[in-house]
Amino acid sequence: MSPQLDNAKLSSDQNDKAASAAREELKEARMRVESLSYQLSSLQKQVTHQSPSPDPSSGPVPSHPLPCPQRPAAEWAFPTVTRVDPAAGERGRGPDP
Repeated sequence: MSPQLDNAKLSSDQNDKAASAAREELKEARMRVESLSYQLSSLQKQVTHQSPSPDPSSGPVPSHPLPCPQRPAAEWAFPTVTRVDPAAGERGRGPDP
């Protein structure tokens, strides 16, 4: 094989590995989202069933039963993305969010 063909094959293999890792991370993220959605739904049902009937004289009813505190961006969970530089043949990590 020629050196160019070898380099192209190596680059293709590295890209395949990176794509597989990204697909796996997306799959895990989807599973986490589904789990959290289910938990949120369950908690909202619990709060709805436990709340007394609102007193019409007390004013408008909030649009959602649970408080929604904001989390700082530093606490958000983002999947790690691995980047492949085919020219250098090295793997590097993207910046942390």
